[in-house]
Amino acid sequence: AGAVAGAMAGAGAVTVTVAVTVAVTVAVTVAVTVAEAMAWAGKDMSTNVLLTLTIGLGMSFGIGCIVGLLNPYILLAIAGTGLPLATMLLYLPLKGRKLIVKYRQSESHLIKP
Repeated sequence: AGAVAGAMAGAGAVTVTVAVTVAVTVAVTVAVTVAEAMAWAGKDMSTNVLLTLTIGLGMSFGIGCIVGLLNPYILLAIAGTGLPLATMLLYLPLKGRKLIVKYRQSESHLIKP
């Protein structure tokens, strides 16, 4: 009975590993396909990157809910998509504000009629 339980536990671990591998492969394939479709459509590159990272983060969280968020591969996927996404979401508005401030500072040097 102990050998059967051990074999079933081993088979369960293999099944989970196969399921995670398939889920990650499907997620990456979908993300790459969407990225290629967006690039083909000719949209702005930063929009493509934001969309791809958002899709990747959503898929990572979805797989994490199934497998468990403490899985090291899930944590790596969430960090690998979440950190660049957060950086881009924070950087773009800050860059726009910086350009506006620079423009307003240069207004004083313009020739006035």
